[in-house]
Amino acid sequence: MSKEMAVKDAESLTAASKEQLFKIVLVVFGLTFIFGLYSLTYLWPSGWAWESSGTLHFHHMHMLYLVYAALGVFLILRPGIRHNTAA
Repeated sequence: MSKEMAVKDAESLTAASKEQLFKIVLVVFGLTFIFGLYSLTYLWPSGWAWESSGTLHFHHMHMLYLVYAALGVFLILRPGIRHNTAA
């Protein structure tokens, strides 16, 4: 019975709801890249920083913060862009 429910749930997602979910995911990842990356290097330096000791004082990490923040801005702005797909 759970397999039938999973198929029914997958079919209930319309194209509009999938697009809305995709927009939400883009904004969440964008905000994470803007505000969360700096915090993640403090919480988990071996996973997010290149070197675990004193990484936050090197210039290359600050450059990476700016690159990821720019990526986050573009991820947030992306859902507002409309493409004309009609031929």
